[in-house]
Amino acid sequence: MDWKIKEIENKNDFDELEKFYKAKLAKHFHFRLNSNYLFWKLKQNQNFNGVMVVAIRNDKIIGSSSLTFKEAFFGEENKLIAEIGDAYVDIKVQKEIMKKYKYKKNEQKFSDISIFGSLTNYLINIAQNKNISLIYGVPNNTSYQGYVKNLNFKKLDQLNVFSYSLPCFKSKNDKLDFKKTSNLILNLYRNFIYKILFRKFKITYNDELNINEINKFSEKRNKIFYLNRNKEYFYNKYKSYPESMFKFCKVYRNSELVGIYVLKEDLNNRKIFIVDCLVEKKNKFLIKLVALRSAIDKNFSVNFWDKRSIINFFEKIIFNIFERNKINIIYYDKNNFDQNLFFEEFYIGFSDNF
Repeated sequence: MDWKIKEIENKNDFDELEKFYKAKLAKHFHFRLNSNYLFWKLKQNQNFNGVMVVAIRNDKIIGSSSLTFKEAFFGEENKLIAEIGDAYVDIKVQKEIMKKYKYKKNEQKFSDISIFGSLTNYLINIAQNKNISLIYGVPNNTSYQGYVKNLNFKKLDQLNVFSYSLPCFKSKNDKLDFKKTSNLILNLYRNFIYKILFRKFKITYNDELNINEINKFSEKRNKIFYLNRNKEYFYNKYKSYPESMFKFCKVYRNSELVGIYVLKEDLNNRKIFIVDCLVEKKNKFLIKLVALRSAIDKNFSVNFWDKRSIINFFEKIIFNIFERNKINIIYYDKNNFDQNLFFEEFYIGFSDNF
């Protein structure tokens, strides 16, 4: 290889990585690529930790990838699993390398000529040394091709997860215009639907969760993988987040707690994300209630992930829900992993790299 791979540990190293992202990914740079977030996610978070590796050529960073370790169950057994992500490469340098070696498939190892491939294999070796039971990821369309074509990853088909949105029109001026008028009409309609369909429900917003509330939604576990979403999980993942963007939403039917949701508010872009939830199977429909109430209260767009089977055609029309794009979920398949053992549910919060 024309480059070396380095595991980065301290804040200064993460600051240098942020400079690489800003220089090479200026159009796509976002909060989850800044050094404060990455350092917190991989090195400071008490409930999670992980490894960030970078490729270095001529003393400059030319690529990165990460592996985030997570506590899980397989049935009732404790397991360690990991999410792979943060895969970015200097495309210009990669093209130079490919041209230099005149790469031809099947004549050279992909990882010997690919920055992305070498970083991924490095992380897989770390995972194997730690006896990681499952490696999964949620790559963008560019990285997805590299994982599934060349690196023993497979696409997860059985969950069929899509992103959904309840839209709200953005309007920059203070005067009443078409967009604001449309939002007023949408809000009136949504209030009408909410009062008809969900009049028996009540929503409260809280900063606290207690163990009894979380345990209320514990189910008998089958022989599949589950994230260990205990109180520490919710507090370390959402309350200790570097920016105060999350709140807990509790749903009651009459006086009974029937669901807990985690909401992320993006005030700059006027968006709310439903990122995580605890709810019994019979109450899966509650995500539509929470999305509708959030859109009404804030007059923001609301985004969430869910299985396509949860929302039918008529519900999309009634609730103004738009299906956006299918979520790429992949898993490492070196040992013929049975995808039927994968999680039963998959929400935005299941990925720290998306």
